[in-house]
Amino acid sequence: MVVVPYERPVRAAVIGLGRIYDLNVLGYRGNPDVEVVALVDPSAERRVQRQADWPDAATFASAADLAASGIEVDAAEVLLPIPLHADGVAEMLGWGWHVNLQKPMCNDLLDAQRMLDAAKASGRVLRVMENYVFYEPLRRLKAAAESGEIGEVAGYHMKMVGTGRGGWDVPWSSFEWQLEQIRRGRGILVLDYGWQKLATAIWLFGPVA
Repeated sequence: MVVVPYERPVRAAVIGLGRIYDLNVLGYRGNPDVEVVALVDPSAERRVQRQADWPDAATFASAADLAASGIEVDAAEVLLPIPLHADGVAEMLGWGWHVNLQKPMCNDLLDAQRMLDAAKASGRVLRVMENYVFYEPLRRLKAAAESGEIGEVAGYHMKMVGTGRGGWDVPWSSFEWQLEQIRRGRGILVLDYGWQKLATAIWLFGPVA
């Protein structure tokens, strides 16, 4: 894949306007390299709420509606629940859009391969966003580990803390998708936050032995 930089702002569509939108949108606000041209979500309430952030963006109930509108899109920021990733990514790539996908990529290798095949067939870029690999303190830790400065790495302690105090409000619909993951036998490490920790550990120190 040869990536050719755009000489203008990238025209982006945000696909999925749920809870994780609040974090992802921070990379778009005040960014001169991107123009949010469309917002897509089946919930009319969410579309109205999120359009307040992007008054000039058109809103649609589905990606198919956006594709049929004639609005030109370069890339899709895909913020769908994990079980919808494979079908959603294949659809976006099929429309000719580059895709930035949130982690975890999917639930099994068959779906992962299906997405990779769709990217290859479309000639578009499929990126799975692992934002922690750009986090400067962790990049310095990786450099220290690779230099041998801290010696041989014997382990990496990861801790997740949940509390009923503070934080942000998460709608019940988001929990329903996580419960669906649990019913499929997927544990805490395939929640996006847990996956970040596992992916970061592998990036820092290599495969777990």
